[in-house]
Amino acid sequence: MAGKYHRRKRNYLINKDLQGKLGFGYLLITLVGSLLLAAVFAVSSADYLTISYDNNAIEVGSTPLILLGELARSGGFFLLIGGILIIIITIVLTHKIAGPLYRFEQTLKAMHERRLDQRISLRKGDEGQELGTLINDFNQRLSDDIRRIKDVADKLDEGQEKKLLQEIANRYQLPEKTDKTD
Repeated sequence: MAGKYHRRKRNYLINKDLQGKLGFGYLLITLVGSLLLAAVFAVSSADYLTISYDNNAIEVGSTPLILLGELARSGGFFLLIGGILIIIITIVLTHKIAGPLYRFEQTLKAMHERRLDQRISLRKGDEGQELGTLINDFNQRLSDDIRRIKDVADKLDEGQEKKLLQEIANRYQLPEKTDKTD
């Protein structure tokens, strides 16, 4: 019989602060780059004359001024579309960073609360694969060591040491025991 269906809600912003900062930074870099490109073009074309035909009127002027006028008339629309595209691309690209950071944070919080049954599973293409593997390996080794302490404590005679070891070992929520050996 198939398992119960769980609806997955799509979460576009995993870490709003990080993704917001990166999105704003990319947008700012794009705007500054565009302005620098326009300035270089204006300086390099300052000595040229442009003739423009617009709404049955002929305009004659220096190239930078004519282009600046055209940019001012139609630039708002392109700026809006470009900004939206940059934000969408930023959200998609930062998911590969923000998602793993969120998973690392949640797993480390669980480990801090002595719940060692959490594992980090990352999607293909996510950043931090090596770090996730290291945390999972550490978590598994710690679980195995605590399990060994618990086994030794169970074999000891009744006494203060046994109670102390059992008390320490029982503080942890361990994952299911595997047959994997070191």
